[in-house]
Amino acid sequence: MTMRSFDFKKTYEEIKINGEVYKIDFSDAKLKEYRKSFNEFYAESQKMQSVNASELVKDDEFKQFDQATDLTKKAIDNLLGDGSFDKLYEQSGRSLFNMMDLVEFLAELVGEKTNKVRNERAHKYTKHKKQRHNGNKR
Repeated sequence: MTMRSFDFKKTYEEIKINGEVYKIDFSDAKLKEYRKSFNEFYAESQKMQSVNASELVKDDEFKQFDQATDLTKKAIDNLLGDGSFDKLYEQSGRSLFNMMDLVEFLAELVGEKTNKVRNERAHKYTKHKKQRHNGNKR
């Protein structure tokens, strides 16, 4: 008799950013955190974009920039680990625009991973359902 075996898939993915490898945790709890973090990031980004920059006084403009930086830092540190933002910010040439591009990249990666898992589960479910349905016709 042949022994059947099962191995769990890894719950993380490694990505390379500017030559350094980072590990993104894809456990259920972390995926919920990421979703919340990205939703917050995009909601706040929309608010900031809706403000007419020409009407801002200098202090408000600086506050808005600081808010954008904090928001980006929170999103990146949440995904890549505490302190990751500061290190990558230096490597990015201290460019918030570069860091926002990184957040976009990470959001796409998380979205792709989530959709892939969802699609695989749906495919397995429908495959098993068809097999059971076809097996009952005999």
